[in-house]
Amino acid sequence: MVAVGKLAVYSAAAGIDPARVIPVSLDVGTDREALLTQASGQGTDGRERWWQVASEEGWGFRDSDFADTPVGAAAVGAVTRGIFDTRVAQYRTYLDQKAAWGKAWTNAAFSSEWLLNLTPAELSEMGEELEELARRWRERGKAAKAAGDTEDREHVSVHLYGFPFRP
Repeated sequence: MVAVGKLAVYSAAAGIDPARVIPVSLDVGTDREALLTQASGQGTDGRERWWQVASEEGWGFRDSDFADTPVGAAAVGAVTRGIFDTRVAQYRTYLDQKAAWGKAWTNAAFSSEWLLNLTPAELSEMGEELEELARRWRERGKAAKAAGDTEDREHVSVHLYGFPFRP
């Protein structure tokens, strides 16, 4: 099951004991093929269908993708907080181990924060531009790997959030 496999990878990468976490699978009623596809050949635990992440190459969602029902809204809140906690743990692990990455990687790594004054439409447009930029770099890395350029190539985690707040 994808959830179990990802849980093991993410918890190990974050330095969390996998025995202290559990995978959770919750059907929030989405039929968006960009997010989920029906899996085949899965177990016999009584579920009618098994689902899997549509792409292992990156993904994103907006709360509104699931907010049509109270269960969907609650699920997206819980999932988003879980993802955030995992990302924080992953970044803390990097900070604790960054000296081991060497000067080239520590000089290349970045952390940025901006406080902007935008409209909802502008924030949405910026998010789309940033997602396109990340896709372009992902494709560049895939092409380099396919061409045999694997020297000094590592997984790189990039997390982007854009949300309104009032100081």
